[in-house]
Amino acid sequence: MSLDAIWDRKPLRRYELSCACFRPSGPLLDPRFRRAGVYFIPEGALDWSDQPASYVPDLSPPADDETAWRSDDALFAPLEGSAGRHYGIISVDEPESGRRPDDQELEVLSAFAAHAGLAIESSRHVAELGAALVRHRAVIESSLDCVIAIDG
Repeated sequence: MSLDAIWDRKPLRRYELSCACFRPSGPLLDPRFRRAGVYFIPEGALDWSDQPASYVPDLSPPADDETAWRSDDALFAPLEGSAGRHYGIISVDEPESGRRPDDQELEVLSAFAAHAGLAIESSRHVAELGAALVRHRAVIESSLDCVIAIDG
């Protein structure tokens, strides 16, 4: 199962939210919303008027269908590295199925976010190693001009 099959490719839902909202102590990453490693916030569980302005889709799900995705539903997956360092957030909205995600779909999103977080971390490590290699080569090249032999 791919994420493309589950989620529509709409603009990020809450792209204007401040970073403070996504801090581990912030309202969007409250442990009560955590399911399968991601954060699902059902409509009515959070007062969005306390948050900065954000995109809200125009949806009209049946009122009696508890499994239908609602306009104020939100789903966030943190991008974290191996040491728990936070690199960002994936925000998904308006699933193609029109349904709230089940645990299997949440696990797929969680696995995707985990791999993306590790890829970001690996990319940073490769960049750091490249910079260190350049510095060490410069030290070695300049040292060859200054070799002093001390004979005891």
